[in-house]
Amino acid sequence: MPENGQGARVIARASARGCHLGSPDVEAQALARTALIAAETIATEDNGFYTRVSRATIHSTEPTIPITRRAARGGAYLLAASGNRDSYFLTVIASDGNTFSAGVTANGKAVRLARECGAERHW
Repeated sequence: MPENGQGARVIARASARGCHLGSPDVEAQALARTALIAAETIATEDNGFYTRVSRATIHSTEPTIPITRRAARGGAYLLAASGNRDSYFLTVIASDGNTFSAGVTANGKAVRLARECGAERHW
């Protein structure tokens, strides 16, 4: 690394350029929203409890939601989903590796977190 630090800044810029936010993330967010609706449908059919929320039950409720990388054919898919009596949480992974997680806490608060390019934010 050069003493003046120029090399370090060039490396950092190149890494930042390698992270793209765009179409894969929009697809993943849309899939997460669809999975949220499926999770709420599952709870509605189970007296308001989220205990049956899982990747498999979300997929059976909404078959258009892929739950494996292979089924996604290079697109976004539901990576994880779980629930208990009062809350649930799910995560969708985009084809670029960014993740979008969402759910409802036990006190009914909606939570949405994105992990893009190594940084976490609300979406």
